[in-house]
Amino acid sequence: MGVCRFKSIAHPLFFIIRSNFMKTRSEFSSVIYESDEMIYITNMKQAAKYIKHHATLYDVIECGGKVVFVFSRKETKTLYEAWNAHTLD
Repeated sequence: MGVCRFKSIAHPLFFIIRSNFMKTRSEFSSVIYESDEMIYITNMKQAAKYIKHHATLYDVIECGGKVVFVFSRKETKTLYEAWNAHTLD
């Protein structure tokens, strides 16, 4: 994602700093998540496939004029592998 400063679509994100980890509160879902444990997807088709396969959408943010979908890296590992192998239906 480069050097984007993420903002939620509706409101700025709220950050909670605790022991060197950044927790982010989503204005989209009201969930607090660890930013470094997430993946940030800008490909609409890929995000739609993840949602179709019941991956939890933690946040929707804007970065550089693009919509960014936030998912758990751990939860979407197998979906990512299937996406790269072009087998994710």
